Amino acid sequence: MRRSTATDASPSAFGISPFIWGAVIVGLMILIERPPVPTDTRLWRELANAAHAPTFALITLAAFKLFGATAAFGGTFQRHRWTATLGLTAALAILTELGQVFGPRDADPYDIARNLVGMAAAGVFLWGRSTGTTATTGKRAVMTVLVALALPAVAAAPAVQCAAAWWQRSEAVPVLLSFEGGWSRWLLCAQEVEWKAVPPPDTWPGAPAEKVARVTFLAAEYPTLELCEPFPD
Repeated sequence: MRRSTATDASPSAFGISPFIWGAVIVGLMILIERPPVPTDTRLWRELANAAHAPTFALITLAAFKLFGATAAFGGTFQRHRWTATLGLTAALAILTELGQVFGPRDADPYDIARNLVGMAAAGVFLWGRSTGTTATTGKRAVMTVLVALALPAVAAAPAVQCAAAWWQRSEAVPVLLSFEGGWSRWLLCAQEVEWKAVPPPDTWPGAPAEKVARVTFLAAEYPTLELCEPFPD
């Protein structure tokens, strides 16, 4: 038994006009491109980065609704609707980030990856709700919802790690930096420098810690090792 898609041909198939869905897409793009990101707080930057995946998942869903509410892509033109949805979302995901090369912000290839992860999550979710038998659709829906939720969660992993590091740092006050745990790497900004947490050498009797940093300055004009954001947020 197939699920009917005849109503997709109607401009008001989803109860909202194509113009409204277009406005939703524009609003989400403004939200992701113009967030109030403090330049001196890495935690907030990581949270803003993590927001790329769910935001582009919503953009993909809105684009799917947009083309479904347009007669040219609705109804029997389901294949073109998918192509238009993924093509538009992929173009936005890539071009908006590449456009930052010519502006004050730096283009980040990882942001493109996060955008595409969000698009993939929405695509999986929509595929799970596509036509098929009731039994097949029910089983597939459960799996696809889990996958659709897991993809943005993976993209948010750095933000979760960063938040854990900030919590550990706050608990360690007045210690500003320690190599005992894994959170030190979130607090050190290295440029043309390699460092690694190692046990203190035998020539350091009475070392106050079980791990210290072994720093290698590479051949560069200005090798830098900086303690970023030394105070708890």
